[in-house]
Amino acid sequence: MNCNSQTLRLRRERVLRLATTKLGSDAAARAWLREPSLDGEVPEHLLDTTEGFTRVLEALEPPS
Repeated sequence: MNCNSQTLRLRRERVLRLATTKLGSDAAARAWLREPSLDGEVPEHLLDTTEGFTRVLEALEPPS
């Protein structure tokens, strides 16, 4: 199920913060979001579904 535009914006902001922390810069985070870096898929394109969003978060967040 696809999310609405507000949810998508909030997801993108969260992922961008996490990616910036992990990769060290906003520029690196934005580049990572736009390149096929998750098994050939573009992270930014995965954010509109719950499953895709979870995959992106798992790639960025350290294991608990």
